Amino acid sequence: MPANSETVQYKDLLITINRRLKTRRTTLRIRKGKITVSSPLFESTGRILSFVREKEGFIRKGLYRQLYSRKSALIDFSKNGRGYFLGQPCDVIIQHAGKGTCRFENGNLIISGPSETARSNAFKRFAQGVLDELIDDFRRQLSYPVKDYTLNYRFYTSRWGCCKGKKEIVINLWCVAMPPEAIKYIFYHELAHLKISNHQKEFYSHLAQLYPGYKTGLKMSKEYTLQ
Repeated sequence: MPANSETVQYKDLLITINRRLKTRRTTLRIRKGKITVSSPLFESTGRILSFVREKEGFIRKGLYRQLYSRKSALIDFSKNGRGYFLGQPCDVIIQHAGKGTCRFENGNLIISGPSETARSNAFKRFAQGVLDELIDDFRRQLSYPVKDYTLNYRFYTSRWGCCKGKKEIVINLWCVAMPPEAIKYIFYHELAHLKISNHQKEFYSHLAQLYPGYKTGLKMSKEYTLQ
């Protein structure tokens, strides 16, 4: 929990400042249209606003992407809505009955179940099956083998995937909203982390060996958000 919190105005932007005892440097996050700055406990408001001023261009670009240009990969399991499946916009039809099933039919994502939990679990099983089939194909496309690893899936709220201890890759189930080329990028990105943990030049050189067209997939993935 923050040791000290305040809200300040910078031009037309509302900034939430969280000061923490263990925080060593000032960072910012833009989530759901809200700007949050985390800073050391005794950092002055003036210095924090100077930091915000330096990052103003980045902040406004991030707000624009979140509010106007990016596509949400999320689904509300409580009601009908709109969503994306493998990069295509679709209607999400929620049926409040049945044993818990999910299918894509005639351009509609149909999710049924007696509760939100049942519908969420049905979607999870469906999404994992779709992603498994795609990733199996991506594996076959590799020009050379990589070290053994475990592949798992789960819902994340802030990242598309991760590599755990160079032994496990986890892919976000919400990736099923993206086009296959973007999913391919997410998978190969984490695959590259099995060998190189950072994001320095060496990492991207290795990623390019695994997936020469990774920049196309990267660009597509940036069109989607977990907001």
